[in-house]
Amino acid sequence: MTTMPPNATGEVAVLGCGLMGAALARTLVRHGHSVVAWNRTHERAAALASDGVVALRDVAAAADRARVVILCLNDYEATHSVLTQVDDWRGRVVINLTSGTPGEAQAAGQWFGERDVPYLDGTIFCYPEDIGGQEALLAYAGASSTWHAVRPLLESLGPAPLHVGVDVRAANILLMGGSMFYLPAMVACTEMATYLHGQGISPEFGLRVMRMFARNLVTATGEIQTAIVNGNHRSDRATIDTYAHVDQPIADELARAGQRAPVVTAAARLLSDGQAAGMGGLGPSALSDLLAEASRRGEPVVKKPVGARVSSALSSP
Repeated sequence: MTTMPPNATGEVAVLGCGLMGAALARTLVRHGHSVVAWNRTHERAAALASDGVVALRDVAAAADRARVVILCLNDYEATHSVLTQVDDWRGRVVINLTSGTPGEAQAAGQWFGERDVPYLDGTIFCYPEDIGGQEALLAYAGASSTWHAVRPLLESLGPAPLHVGVDVRAANILLMGGSMFYLPAMVACTEMATYLHGQGISPEFGLRVMRMFARNLVTATGEIQTAIVNGNHRSDRATIDTYAHVDQPIADELARAGQRAPVVTAAARLLSDGQAAGMGGLGPSALSDLLAEASRRGEPVVKKPVGARVSSALSSP
């Protein structure tokens, strides 16, 4: 099992004091941990002094004082810039909470592995104000021994942290999947609100409908994931035909209202593809087979690899 170096004078270093990094540092102090902090713009770290955080101007000095280092920076490029400022990372556990791609996480894990440094790559699924509370959700990936060594500390940031797996990419894979749901949902919510506002409908009514749909989505999400794993796409609730039935009326109404709604338009197109493939009598989870088939055919989904340059930098000696 990974153990903490006994001679570290500071327990935790937080590198990166933006809104999220500052929330992490404050929360750790509230739970009785000794915290040092560094930020590229020193004033942000210094602003945490009233919360009991020791602000340092030198990133290497902050890392040297800690037995656990938490990275919370803008991106992996900024992370790599910080890593190269410390000559030797051994003797401490590094937890990277910088959002990135699975490829970037893998490259960072390899970088620390080559230097014999225990490493967890993590993601945050909540707002800064949620950190330390019951609504906080953070996920981590990496060696089980490292996870168990720092779990008590991480429980200060959220009462039920997730260890997604030993594959260091796993937390960022979960982030990518979650973002595939959250980002279109947020844009679709904006499309809905724009349409209702343009038609003179009170936001109060729109919110009540959205809350009902959100509740239904929670149920549907579990059913869809189970159906994809089991390969059984039959549904007693609603089929692809059910959802696709409103395609044309929505398109006609959007044209009448003169509103663009790219998310709902894309959803309607996929539902139509499902019908054309003979899936109309199945639940929406059957669309997974359609998406998987497109992947097998090699249909492009992005114009270029995301984060390739940063991954390459982290992989370099």
